[in-house]
Amino acid sequence: MSTLARPAAPAPALTAEQQRALRDDGFVILRGIVPRERLAAVLRRFAAVGDRMVETLRRDGAPVDDHPDAPDERRLALATARCRKEFARFGRGWRREVVGQEVFALQTAPPLVDAVAGMLGEEVYGHIVLNARPKLPDQRLTTVPWHQDSAYFGPQYVGQRIVTAWVPLVDVDERNGCMQVALGSHRYGNVAHHVEDAEGGFLEITGGDPRADVTVTCAMAPGDVLLFEQLLWHRSLPNVGDGVRWSVDLRYYGAGFDARESLPRPWTIRHPTLPPVAFEEWIGWRERF
Repeated sequence: MSTLARPAAPAPALTAEQQRALRDDGFVILRGIVPRERLAAVLRRFAAVGDRMVETLRRDGAPVDDHPDAPDERRLALATARCRKEFARFGRGWRREVVGQEVFALQTAPPLVDAVAGMLGEEVYGHIVLNARPKLPDQRLTTVPWHQDSAYFGPQYVGQRIVTAWVPLVDVDERNGCMQVALGSHRYGNVAHHVEDAEGGFLEITGGDPRADVTVTCAMAPGDVLLFEQLLWHRSLPNVGDGVRWSVDLRYYGAGFDARESLPRPWTIRHPTLPPVAFEEWIGWRERF
């Protein structure tokens, strides 16, 4: 059976305080809004992908450590403790590897769509860009510098609304690489970026970091969601813990968006008259991801 968002309903308003935070601060953390079972399903898929990668390293002679009974959130970190350099060959993000029903179900989870609809209105569409991040301990490859998402989308989209929902699958804090955001930085406009001189090769804001007094460290738990639009300055911290910081960032847009580089047709999640796109059709577009 397809996993679909619930039928369209009038867009619920976020609370007045949440609306104020989005307007003045540029972000809001919504606590406990994503069903734990949907997060657990995504984590299991991530961990299974990691297990297959570890087996590939083993066949290639890398010094893999066996911890088959370790929990999903820690097994990959334990298995690759002596071969982090070799593991970097699999890249900084697993978008193509994890695209499937579990991620589709997460992005269409009704409480999350409700919150996004509170920002975008009664029409909510899924954006083609989603990222799956397995941030291993002491791995520079997945430490993302200060940036705006607009730098990745391109200047043609700066005036359009793209909402990011950053979703941790495990508890996150400053020890294991949580997100940081800069208060009010969405009002700075679209700023210049350059490619960082580091292993990850991410885009980085040119001209320095934000002041310490506007930097907010976003400690979060599974079920929490960080919502923001594309001009907000944000980054992830290094993971100096002992487990993997698993997370997904999902993106949405609303009515009037010029989706010139999107899927073959809009990925409708909520609409007053149109049905949501079924998983079978969405996964048929997989080569676009």
